[in-house]
Amino acid sequence: MPIVPPQPTCDDVKACVRCGDTKPLDEYYVDKRSNRPFARCKTCHNAQGQAWYHATKLARGPRVAPVEKMCVSCKQLLPIDAFSKRSTGENGTRSDCKACRRAAKVAYNAAHRAARQAASRAYYAANAEACGARIRQSIDKNPTKYQAIHSDWKKGNKAAVNASTHKRRARLNGHWGSWTARDWERIKARQGWRCLMCGRQEVTDGITLCADHVVPLDKGGWNIAANLQGLCRSDNSTKHTRTLDLRPAFYR
Repeated sequence: MPIVPPQPTCDDVKACVRCGDTKPLDEYYVDKRSNRPFARCKTCHNAQGQAWYHATKLARGPRVAPVEKMCVSCKQLLPIDAFSKRSTGENGTRSDCKACRRAAKVAYNAAHRAARQAASRAYYAANAEACGARIRQSIDKNPTKYQAIHSDWKKGNKAAVNASTHKRRARLNGHWGSWTARDWERIKARQGWRCLMCGRQEVTDGITLCADHVVPLDKGGWNIAANLQGLCRSDNSTKHTRTLDLRPAFYR
């Protein structure tokens, strides 16, 4: 005996009030407030919505982008270019201007510096290769910019550059050990910022103290703070590779 499929009942179909066709209930959108299907089917519902949109769009005319906007943070009327773009925002821009967003970001980073640094280190440790690739790509695109940044940093952090240079030179020669910029500042302060050989001072005499290894690296000396003394450039060249400790005569 053949199996007859179940016939739809009155509860499973509905007549559209617009086109008059009887369609299953899944061809109707459901009203979320009453949880009942709309009177129009989906096809008629979409057609009416599109007709209304095009009619109102033609009546409204072309949209003219504003040239100014009020910032919700500083309450100033600023040019539209002073706001960052945002597709979901009013007029396609954010509600606060770029300056206010920059100031808020700086304040937030200052208030959560430790947490931000920890999160950055954790992210870099987990994505070291990707971060390195992005950094190299950015440097390749803007070499002049990064050269200027690096040059400015070296001018403002001469002690750190000096410590890094000595550490690299010691490592290349097969010697280990390191010291920091803070260690070098303490050594110079203990000497009174004077050269231990000629007695001239950095501030008054305009010299620059160089980190000299008491026991040279070539003779087995260590690249550590305990093996350092401050000499001016000319006296450091005069000492050359001799083992000469001038600290006891100065400190006594």
